[in-house]
Amino acid sequence: GRGGMAPNAVAIAGAVAAVSALVLVQPGMGHELADERVAMRTRALDRATSAPEFHVAVRAAMRRHPAEPYMPFAGALRASRVRDESVMPWLERTLERAAVYPPAHLLLARALVLQSPSQARLEYRLAFEESRWLGLFALTEATRVVGSFDDAMEIVPATSDALEALEQIQRDLAPRLPATSARQNAEILARKPDSVPALTRAIGAALEDLRAGESAPWCEAARADCVRLAMSLNDRTRLLAPHSLEVQVQHATLLIELGDARRGLEELSAACEHVDARVDCFKSLVTLARSVKDEPRVTVALERLAHAGCSSDAECVAIYRFAAEAELNRGNVSTALSLYKKALAEAPEDPSLLEAAASLASRLGLHAEAFATYNHLAQLEPANGRWVDAMGREKAATVNERYKR
Repeated sequence: GRGGMAPNAVAIAGAVAAVSALVLVQPGMGHELADERVAMRTRALDRATSAPEFHVAVRAAMRRHPAEPYMPFAGALRASRVRDESVMPWLERTLERAAVYPPAHLLLARALVLQSPSQARLEYRLAFEESRWLGLFALTEATRVVGSFDDAMEIVPATSDALEALEQIQRDLAPRLPATSARQNAEILARKPDSVPALTRAIGAALEDLRAGESAPWCEAARADCVRLAMSLNDRTRLLAPHSLEVQVQHATLLIELGDARRGLEELSAACEHVDARVDCFKSLVTLARSVKDEPRVTVALERLAHAGCSSDAECVAIYRFAAEAELNRGNVSTALSLYKKALAEAPEDPSLLEAAASLASRLGLHAEAFATYNHLAQLEPANGRWVDAMGREKAATVNERYKR
């Protein structure tokens, strides 16, 4: 909201401003001034320093270095942290001594957040324009005082870094102001029509609208038009980034939305041979084929996934786990257990894999195998009584089966 910042955010912002101001080195600055800067920063950040004590020290330093902006800035820094006096007089003295002083604009923005959000946004923008490094931090803070698209545009710098700033603002606003974030994304595309990230975000938003039903009446009433518009964006994006998995998955998804699931899955299947992330492509193919109940395609995709190869034990485990869960969802319990065992060959002491394998063995009536796996878990986690209880159930089931014979 617009009601200021949390204490942690204030502390972090103050520390960032202090450090950034400290490194604004003036030409010819001697060791004495450098040491005084550090000493004044230490006093400003020390809450135990009383206001009278600090004022005596900072005024003496300002008399020794009348043109040095850091000394009054340290006063603003302390006032911002302790809040026992106004930061304004200190910042006025700072900016009198240095027309360009980005940390001062950051502290001024924070001081104005409640009384003048619009002026605060201007100060955040000036902080970015004067220091890209500090500005990236300032923009994240600035989005907290943005409530509309127009507000958001007020913090976009009028520099060559504007696109980078727009990207960050768009990301930061997406969870809280999705409509404003979408308009920011459109602004990025207006300035850079070949931005692949912005194009894929626009297509993703179109897909969300298509799935939203009554929440997106503009697509509900003209579904085919919405799909075609998204497809035209996707056609551009595929030319710009033909090896992007996200782009190819969006293409297949749009074809499915158009009612051509067979073509969508076939084209994604072919794309999996040349995208940057083959393993993830096969996973996406499995997910999409399942969504349209194309079981033969699911089977083929899972087989291709199993033979895709893996570069590390962790990646092998992830592949086997994904395939096992997919087979389990299809009701293939025995195949799922076999895949979990392959995963366990790579990670024999992974509790989640062991538990899944034991549970499936029990479902298949392999109680002795389940007992052994739960026993392994009990040795790995002796404080967890669940495994001892499970061992008891499997032992009883084994005895019961023997009795039935």
